[in-house]
Amino acid sequence: MPVSSQAPTATQQAQIPAGYTALRTESVSLEAVKELQLPLSYEDVTIYPSADNTLTYIFCGNNSWNYAENEIATLSLKDGTLILESGVWNKAWSRLTYRKWQPKIFIYLPADLSADLSASIGSGSMKSTMAVTADTVALDTASGSMTFSDVNSRSGLVVSNGSGSTKTGSLTCTKAELDNSSGSLRMNAVNASMNGIISNGSGSLTAGNITVGTTAAAASDYQCIISNASGHMETGDVTVSGSLNLSTASGPAALGQVSAAAYTVSTASGSLKLTGLSGNGSLSCASGSIKAGTLIPTGPVSMDNGSGSIRASIQENTGLEFYAAHIGPGSINAFFPIPDKKSASAQSPVQYGNAPYYQITASTQTGSITLNKK
Repeated sequence: MPVSSQAPTATQQAQIPAGYTALRTESVSLEAVKELQLPLSYEDVTIYPSADNTLTYIFCGNNSWNYAENEIATLSLKDGTLILESGVWNKAWSRLTYRKWQPKIFIYLPADLSADLSASIGSGSMKSTMAVTADTVALDTASGSMTFSDVNSRSGLVVSNGSGSTKTGSLTCTKAELDNSSGSLRMNAVNASMNGIISNGSGSLTAGNITVGTTAAAASDYQCIISNASGHMETGDVTVSGSLNLSTASGPAALGQVSAAAYTVSTASGSLKLTGLSGNGSLSCASGSIKAGTLIPTGPVSMDNGSGSIRASIQENTGLEFYAAHIGPGSINAFFPIPDKKSASAQSPVQYGNAPYYQITASTQTGSITLNKK
């Protein structure tokens, strides 16, 4: 591997802080690199822009520790894959504070990579000072912290967060897979031109506006899945050119205006709150609650409720053809007259507003469905 020990050619250079010494500096051309891997573990890592098509890294040792050769991060290139990985973990470090042993790594690389990029951090930290573009991007945080500004992928983008903390700017890609387990995942915006899968376990997931489906393909090709288990989820507006599956189990989820050609919105025992919902599809609730905000139907809409509650508002004079499919001991309340569930006309549709009329079918067991006028 052609490696030099020259200082990095960069538009922005790091200053080696007091208490640290540069123990290794290496540079390598990215001309033949097809994949760049940064599997780093315990270090404090900062990424800076390079002014040319090279990668340079500087390993700065903490002056409080005398590092063995195998404890220093290494760079290797084989078959078009360039890997910068952590050195060997010293068990003695677990008995010391970070300030006594943690090294720093400064990485210089082009803001626009003609290669795949994967970056991971274990218990340490990783921060990028620039927007990053690559063919594909995979970012993974275990228990540490990762901070990236805007990330652009010409194809797929994967962001995974375990029990750590991950923060990004805007994410732009063809296909997005974003997963948070028990930690904290924050994204300014998500723009996926084809598909998006966003899931949250018991942690906290926060995102700005989410847009899925912006290419010239058929609407049926676009799909977005957003799920929340027992954690907390909050996003801005969600716009999907195709189908959207939005669900929460026992945790709370709050979203802005949700628009999709077709949607499935459901909750088990959790709570789901939307600013508004546009499109056609279904809302189902077991024992939790759905507050759909302003409902703008573009086709048939069904509401199925067990022992929970579903609430929505409808703009005045929107044409509706309302069916009370089933009413158990629960209740269906609307701002327009609907037949009493015991009457012979209970199964007859009720029309409201001006044509065209959009069909709304509602059923409930012991819970309640409420339609208010906007």
